[in-house]
Amino acid sequence: MSHPSTSSETVPRPAPERLARVSGSNVAVVGEPMVGKSGAALDTLRAAVDDGREALLISAARGPGRLPLPEGVTVVDCTPGPPSDDAVSVNSPGDLTGIGMPVSRFLNDADRPVVTVDSLTSLLLYSETRSVFRFLSVLSTQVARAGGLGLYLVDEGAHDERTSRTFAQLFDGQVRLRDGLGGPEARGKGVDALPAEWIPARR
Repeated sequence: MSHPSTSSETVPRPAPERLARVSGSNVAVVGEPMVGKSGAALDTLRAAVDDGREALLISAARGPGRLPLPEGVTVVDCTPGPPSDDAVSVNSPGDLTGIGMPVSRFLNDADRPVVTVDSLTSLLLYSETRSVFRFLSVLSTQVARAGGLGLYLVDEGAHDERTSRTFAQLFDGQVRLRDGLGGPEARGKGVDALPAEWIPARR
């Protein structure tokens, strides 16, 4: 469903450029399927690399070959299918230990990294809630300790209220996306870099 775009004579700075400067925070990125969460997250990784930050994508929804990956982004690909030459490949989104090993190596040496999990919804299709919560609890702690930013993509309506409340404990704030007349729009809740009103979600 489309909504009227925020009217302004001056187009506000888009969400990815704002998010790319956030440190010490873990944020849920919530929106309906196909609203553009992956694109907004990739734009954030691209903006982070442009600012000299290290960036990591944990891809559990779509393989790297199907994504317009920015240069300089490290990828852990756990999607089913043949391994990619441009990523660290893990057999399945259900292999949380296999995913965690290269991610931990990346974070051990990283300073203010930006990490995207695409997506929390995909991980929950392959593993029990408790296992995914434990995995993301460790990851979010590592990201915060490194002064980084964690983005965790969530399909709106895909999880029951109990599951949503469980994972909300891990996040400092939320970015919500919607379809706007000029493309996807975002607004923040508990994220200082984003206003409460809708702004462009793509660079």
